[in-house]
Amino acid sequence: MADALSPERLAARYRTFAQAEGAGSPLYHQLAAAIADDAELIALLGQARPGQQLPVALFAAVHDQVLAGHAPVLAPFYGSTGGTAPASTAYGAFRDFCLRERSRLLATLASRNVQTNEVRRSVGVHLALRAAAHLTGTDAVGLVELGTSAGLLLELDRYRYVIDGVVSGDPAAPLTLTTDFRGPHRPPPDRSVTVVERVGIDTHPLDPADPDDARWLRACLWPDQPERDQRLRAALAIATANPAERIEGDAVDEGPRRAAAVAPDVIPVVFHTWALAYIGRERRRLLADRLARLGRTRPLVEISLEAPGIAPTIPALDADADALGLPAGVWDEAASVLGLVVHHGDGTVTAGSLARVHAHLEWVVWAPSDQIARELRA
Repeated sequence: MADALSPERLAARYRTFAQAEGAGSPLYHQLAAAIADDAELIALLGQARPGQQLPVALFAAVHDQVLAGHAPVLAPFYGSTGGTAPASTAYGAFRDFCLRERSRLLATLASRNVQTNEVRRSVGVHLALRAAAHLTGTDAVGLVELGTSAGLLLELDRYRYVIDGVVSGDPAAPLTLTTDFRGPHRPPPDRSVTVVERVGIDTHPLDPADPDDARWLRACLWPDQPERDQRLRAALAIATANPAERIEGDAVDEGPRRAAAVAPDVIPVVFHTWALAYIGRERRRLLADRLARLGRTRPLVEISLEAPGIAPTIPALDADADALGLPAGVWDEAASVLGLVVHHGDGTVTAGSLARVHAHLEWVVWAPSDQIARELRA
């Protein structure tokens, strides 16, 4: 985190970003590589609020200014505002803007958190909810999202899904979500489930109807990935028209409490996507213990989409490319894990990993049914 980083370590973080995450954005790749060698900009970043997710936080703070129209000198480089200028020529203008507007940028970094509400992660939750419905036989659920941001994933039943050519979800929805399957294995068939309750918990919940909050969510996306921006804006419109309850609070404390408050004839589904990574290991374990305690008194489902090893109750998907029916070189060991835990209300628990997925659900590697059967055991 920023409070413990020396200038050398800050520079290393930007260098790593340029080589890894920045590869998906020509603009951010160029900027991060240049920042790593810029002592004056690194010194500015050393003043950022402790705990910020640099480099993404800085890029989002600048992008927010571009989207607000306060950085016309940078707009030509940002695809999100129609810019087409080459990324290789952006750094001079970017550097000058950051140094000139350092106070404004530091104020944004002090008041905002990176909250990438990637709407396509709904595909993973949708698929896991299918599996849970087949296991529990439920037809009514109450959604409780941990780290909800603006609550866009809480609207998952209001999106249209095309999974291997088969339409599910709301067929009339203005937003269609899909993914690519790698390998021969597929999730269970769609099973109709009605969402009767929904609530999101976040330390800093955002309002999809608030222009500043909506702009910040757009700012957290890469500016040269227009398809993600289009999905986000469509989801914001749906969430604005159908506002879900969002509460400010700690996920470990409020999540189990809100799950317990779901109506007795409805199964609570607690889910989180790239949220537990920002909670310490002991707190993650405490959350698992509290959900398990509740799950001994009533049926309860937990859906997890996190990096490998983050969710304490999700077993590893221990398989190689051959076991998954994949060509060599396609299996990505670093991919996120889509996991499922079903507490049956009688002390028995079913837990396992369903798939490895791209962090933004660009692709899915579903596990073989026989392996899921071995891992999903009471």
